[in-house]
Amino acid sequence: MSNPSSPASSSSAAQRLQETILQQQELAAGASQVAGITTLPLAAAAADDEDDNAELSPPRCEWEFRLAATALPGASDAIGSVDFDPTGRLLATGGIARRIRMYDVASLLVDSGSDASAGPGPAACICVPAKLSSVRWRPGAPQSAVVGCGDYDGVVTEYDVERGVAAWERDEHAGRRVWSLDYAPGAAMAASGSDDRTAHVWDPRAPSAGWATARAGGAVLCVEFDPSGAPQLAVGSADRRAVVYDVRALGRGAVASMDGHGRAVTYVRWAGAGAARRVVTSAADGTHRLWEWGGAAGGAVVQRPRKRAELRGDGGRDGSGADNFRI
Repeated sequence: MSNPSSPASSSSAAQRLQETILQQQELAAGASQVAGITTLPLAAAAADDEDDNAELSPPRCEWEFRLAATALPGASDAIGSVDFDPTGRLLATGGIARRIRMYDVASLLVDSGSDASAGPGPAACICVPAKLSSVRWRPGAPQSAVVGCGDYDGVVTEYDVERGVAAWERDEHAGRRVWSLDYAPGAAMAASGSDDRTAHVWDPRAPSAGWATARAGGAVLCVEFDPSGAPQLAVGSADRRAVVYDVRALGRGAVASMDGHGRAVTYVRWAGAGAARRVVTSAADGTHRLWEWGGAAGGAVVQRPRKRAELRGDGGRDGSGADNFRI
């Protein structure tokens, strides 16, 4: 009788164990092939995951911000939109208080070292008939004298800042809330997005002369023209998609479609110029995504996020304005 602890028996037991493991791996591989799945050995899979993580996960960066200035519109006000004028001299705010307040940026920065509760008041204030979702300065206006806004009643209005009165208004969104307003460079075109699931593009020099319409699968929450001057409009909506239109042919559909967010797309921004165009989107799923596309007009082209890069916010909204009051 052989000794169970002898080297020969130990080697035999190890060999049987190795054969059993190989048989299990072969069975698992066969089942995976039947299901249409390709499996890798554990060591190869782990190495592949490490390579993917190294490629797809950007280095973690942390910044320390210093508060430069505080504008206090009122203890009960909620600010829904802010915008610097083209010269950077004035800051406009709008929200549920039914007021457009304009602050002198230089005064805010000079008084930034003092008590925040005693900060400077607005340089000008315009009372409006409805709560505001979006405020935008009109580029190219003399001395930054015109500011546009979209409100909860579905109306887009431009105000003469110096006189404090409405220059014109358009009510073409069937009374549904206007979430976003933007001007093309030079104010040759304007666009608005609304709860009525449409984005309108029109000539702000003749706002009632007619407009073009792009339709979405949900409320249109954000619109932005290409700041390089190219005839393109980025649109984000509650159907979790962002798309890019050629404003010369809105009726032909999107020239690029960006799918991947898990909840409503709340912001779109163009990033950089060049033949390969980039768009940054933010959504209520707490992520930012960077997309890249060729920029060629034509049929709809579905794109995937560049390197699947994501930046997550803690509050469930986005990193630039999360519900936990953090940037």
